[in-house]
Amino acid sequence: MLNLNLRNKLLLFALGAVLILGIVTLISVKVTVHRLLSNELMVKGQFITHHLAVESSRPLLTENYFDLTITVKEYPGLDKDVSYAFIESGEGDVIAHSFESGFPVELRGINRPASGEEFSTVSIETNKGSIVDIAYRIMGSDIGFAHVGMNRDHLIQNVRSVTNIIMRIILGALIIGAISSIFLAIRITKPLSKLVHASKMFGKGDLDKRVNINTKDEIGELAETFNFMADNLSKSDEMLRIKVNEHEKAEEFIKNILETVEVGIIVIDRDFTVTSVNKAYCNQTKMDREDIIGKKCYKVSHAYDSPCFEEGEDCAVKRTFESGMPDESVHIHTDSFGSSVHVELRSYPLRGPSGEVRAAIETLNDVTDRLKLEDQLRQAQKMEAIGQLAGGIAHDFNNILTAIIGYSSILKEKIGEDEELAHYVENVLSSSERAAALTRGLLAYSRKQVLQPKPVEINKLIRNLARFLKPVIGEDVELKTELSKDDLLVMADRNQIEQVLLNLAANARDAMPRGGTLMIETSMSSIDDAFIRSHGYGEIGKYVHIVISDTGTGIDEKVLEKVFDPFFTTKEVGKGTGLGLSMVYGIVKQHKGYITAYSEKGKGTAFKVYLPLVESWAEDEEEVEVIRDELKGSETILLGEDDEVIRRLIKMVLQDSGYRVIEGEDGDSVLTLFRKHKDQIDLLLLDVIMPKRTGKDAYDVIKGERPDIKVLFISGYTSEFIKREKIIEEGAEFVYKPISPAGLLKKIREVIDS
Repeated sequence: MLNLNLRNKLLLFALGAVLILGIVTLISVKVTVHRLLSNELMVKGQFITHHLAVESSRPLLTENYFDLTITVKEYPGLDKDVSYAFIESGEGDVIAHSFESGFPVELRGINRPASGEEFSTVSIETNKGSIVDIAYRIMGSDIGFAHVGMNRDHLIQNVRSVTNIIMRIILGALIIGAISSIFLAIRITKPLSKLVHASKMFGKGDLDKRVNINTKDEIGELAETFNFMADNLSKSDEMLRIKVNEHEKAEEFIKNILETVEVGIIVIDRDFTVTSVNKAYCNQTKMDREDIIGKKCYKVSHAYDSPCFEEGEDCAVKRTFESGMPDESVHIHTDSFGSSVHVELRSYPLRGPSGEVRAAIETLNDVTDRLKLEDQLRQAQKMEAIGQLAGGIAHDFNNILTAIIGYSSILKEKIGEDEELAHYVENVLSSSERAAALTRGLLAYSRKQVLQPKPVEINKLIRNLARFLKPVIGEDVELKTELSKDDLLVMADRNQIEQVLLNLAANARDAMPRGGTLMIETSMSSIDDAFIRSHGYGEIGKYVHIVISDTGTGIDEKVLEKVFDPFFTTKEVGKGTGLGLSMVYGIVKQHKGYITAYSEKGKGTAFKVYLPLVESWAEDEEEVEVIRDELKGSETILLGEDDEVIRRLIKMVLQDSGYRVIEGEDGDSVLTLFRKHKDQIDLLLLDVIMPKRTGKDAYDVIKGERPDIKVLFISGYTSEFIKREKIIEEGAEFVYKPISPAGLLKKIREVIDS
């Protein structure tokens, strides 16, 4: 058996497998078919017997044995699978049957269902073959039984018929399998025979083939041939191939590393000529590899015609050539498009066989984005510090300003025609407004000032503002405007944007002490990926572009870097707070916009403002000045204010305007006074933060007792603090300190009349 060739082995295996599979299949199918047909015969018999029992119940009960006989003999369910049918009484008498030559004695009493069962089956052998007798209770009682005999011989004949068909199929499959096995054996062994012959030819000179199969057939012979060829390999050829392969792998590995890292890498010889470069450096310079290799490094990086250290640059490569040690420096390189790139340089010596420094490997890491992020972080930290300062002083400072503005306004009304006193009061009010503006400036810079954004058409705003700019910039400064023909709509706080333009105009005026030109230009612009990469900031979209430029003295480059810093000013002591441009910066940022400054010494300055463009249009209605008499009323107001000076001021203003005032100094007293005068009070005027109980807490209790009560909150805290602490609900009526008496009366009137 072991000496058979591969072809005979395959053939023998295939025929054996087909034969075994056929036998197993024949036995399985025969058993399965017999079981299925037996089950089918029994199910059919039970159905026929049950149906016969039902059909026989009426004639049996009425003792109509003639009809019962007709029912049994002509029962439609009798066919070749059914040998007989008969009805047996409860006493064991055969009442009706289907036999033509008389009822067989051997069937009498052989089968009856046990107590509690509907039917039973018994297999018997008769002179007519194998029979399965099925007995069914008629009407579920012992009055009679229906019997049906199922022919098992017909079942066996069907099983044999099916088995014969399966045997023919298996025999056909065996023949087909044998033919297929012969065909496959020839197909498999023929290529192997050819390979045996080919291996003898390869053994004479082909050294690349290997095989390791130990058998006695053709494959074994092929293995011996290949092993013979392997013995002819020389050790020198093998070692040479290994070394070449290792060298190629190492070279490919190093190349992949250099091309994969994001750090620029170049090799520079002693003449400062670039001899090798990786992909990252090409991306930094935006140049092709062919345009870099062979050129001087200072020509590529700086566009210099002589070494950069001769131009005053800090050159790490030069020091590496001199000391033979690694070195580092920071440079500003220029790419092929003229853009500046900040890079960190590190140079490493590349030594020859005798240890001399033949070249330098220089790594260049682009840190432009990192430096921009650091600048933005520093700016954010400044804003946060100013915001904390502003938030800390806003409450107390605004309370003080409220008292000063309020009492000054009352004093102005009461002094009448005295011009000298009126002048003093005007100065007090003017100084108070400047102090309030200073607080708003701090909040605006830190982006904590509350905004009232509405759709604003920038061109229209500039046209209206231009009429008021002349007194600001002076007679010797010419104002020019070039406004876009497009509708430039932004969602903004009109007053804040006007403040931006006024501050920039005032700065331009100070930069032109001998006169000049102030130009305001508008256009529609877009911020895209290229803009963001170039400037280091921005969000993709459409923007309104406003340029405010002057022909003044310009700003020094070092000063330009700090123009938006808070409290930074180049003006003389007493002539500037250092918050003008800081406020501008904060307002623009609060409107989700961007501002940049461009200037050259002696050539003027340009501020470029980008504000997000919106599509919808909505005209702001002009506010109508309210006459003081229209602000009067006769309602009763419950005032809650913990600051005694402010409380007396508000009470005086309200009483002078005809209102009845009930005053409380904290939340608990407000609650007590309300319950005492519940039905008389028309409005609650509550400070947000009060001792014992906040104004919001007091209002919540009062609202539970009187849901229709109206309330107006007032506070010197910033809106950011109130929103963060969730002191009042969204949409509640609210006014900020400082507020003028007229402004307070107007808001009270609006809330009462709403």
